[in-house]
Amino acid sequence: MTYEQFLDYYTVTASIDGTPLPVTVLRLKDKDSRECPFVTPEGCTVYTDRPVTCRYYPIGMAIMKQYEKPSEEEFYIKILEDHCLGHQEPKEWTMQEWREDQQADLYDGMNDDWLAVVLKAKSLGMVEFSKRSLHLFNIASTDMDLFRSFVFESKFLDNYDIEPEIIREIRVDELALLKFAQKWLRFTLFGDGDFKFKNTDVQKQLKAANAKAEAAMKKQ
Repeated sequence: MTYEQFLDYYTVTASIDGTPLPVTVLRLKDKDSRECPFVTPEGCTVYTDRPVTCRYYPIGMAIMKQYEKPSEEEFYIKILEDHCLGHQEPKEWTMQEWREDQQADLYDGMNDDWLAVVLKAKSLGMVEFSKRSLHLFNIASTDMDLFRSFVFESKFLDNYDIEPEIIREIRVDELALLKFAQKWLRFTLFGDGDFKFKNTDVQKQLKAANAKAEAAMKKQ
């Protein structure tokens, strides 16, 4: 399936709590039972490619960000629900053992930049983003077919100074393109990262705008 086909058939769009940012979530089978469309009586039909939320369950992960600290602090929460029979198993796991068993590192690594954007947006509150910014956020988060077209069929590469090696990689590597999209989101929305414009005047304007937004955010 193409990204567009999958998104149309299996998902709906909501907004991330406390922000105007759109988020794509699974379209559940029924409003009352709220069953995952990929779970059958025989089990999960996408188990090897299941999302990181499923991999962590019954553990919840949270991130706390404080302005005076340079990095985020992660912590974990055990979710006790009767239908999770794993709680009845005798084996005990450390958090690191669980993460390794569930191959969570790859997924967490892919999500780092996206989560950074969401955390900063949450800290700003319900500020206004332009329709174009929200549209680009949605594309870069969910639809690599459209994002690839945006990079290679628009003036994107005329505006940004991107290393030739990176351009070659994101043409053929889907995960590299996704990671590139998340890093670009951080830069274009908040000025985080090392993207550079070929036009230095644009670079200065963006830096000044983001410095102003950062100062306003710290006053809240």
